[in-house]
Amino acid sequence: MSFKVRFWGVRGSYPAPGKDFLIGGNTTCIEIEINNNILIFDAGTGIIKLGKYITSRIKNNQINIFLFFTHYHQDHIQGLPFFGPIYMPNIVINFFGPKLAEKTLYENIMANMYMPFFPVNFEETLSKKFFNNIKEKDTVIIDENSNYRLSEEYIEKKRETKDKKEIIITAHKNFIHPKDGSFYYSIEFDGKKIVFATDIEGFVGGDVRLINTATNADILIHDSQYLPEVYTNKYYPTQGFGHSTPIIAADVARKANVKKLILTHHDPNSTDKDVKKIQTIARKYFKESYYAYEIMEIDLEKDKTSEFTWL
Repeated sequence: MSFKVRFWGVRGSYPAPGKDFLIGGNTTCIEIEINNNILIFDAGTGIIKLGKYITSRIKNNQINIFLFFTHYHQDHIQGLPFFGPIYMPNIVINFFGPKLAEKTLYENIMANMYMPFFPVNFEETLSKKFFNNIKEKDTVIIDENSNYRLSEEYIEKKRETKDKKEIIITAHKNFIHPKDGSFYYSIEFDGKKIVFATDIEGFVGGDVRLINTATNADILIHDSQYLPEVYTNKYYPTQGFGHSTPIIAADVARKANVKKLILTHHDPNSTDKDVKKIQTIARKYFKESYYAYEIMEIDLEKDKTSEFTWL
């Protein structure tokens, strides 16, 4: 069995190229590989390189991709038109995402691929696509044959046993991200759990709903966009922008008793030095804190972190 997470895009807001941003300049995209299943969360510019990796593995086999969206701000969808697999007829992509801004998942993601903004309409891409609008507490269950079904979390909890070969992804609503909220996800497989919570801000005493979701998780991937001095800047505070500081992230990790905290959604103005400072601050409150970088790979089965290379 394999259970790995890879970080293809770790930046927030907009891409940040240049020698001062070697930790990673692409916007949000993570991949979770569980056996032969490819789970992708968000389609920032990091998905472009991920698409090249996926196509390099294709021979004549059909590949099933499960693509989840937290929300549809530009830094979470801007890479999709350049994601190679959407143009390939032997690719099946199962899309999952919330209805936001009174629009369906399909309406939200296809808006980027229409004239005059892009020369190829979304409907002209050749991959086979299925669209699933999800809501708070919906659960996606993927079996060992890559078939999936949608359920509700309370129904899953009533089941006496859970098949260890099933992948269980549960959607959770974050109500305060501007302007219509966003979603975060828990991913469970073979007794291990990852929680992906980007574009999230904190509360006094910690975000109790997120803490409950992340309790005893192997990995919590948490937004940590702002240095504390940026967050509380006297002249231009970023409080209420829907993003966190390392202190907010570490507080959730500590109260949830997670094994490892990964800090992501780095501010495009944060240099490598700034991101390392964010890690240092987080470790004062939660020792097992690490900044995400491109292309970081964490193997949950081997409990090993390394730089992923594939070319």
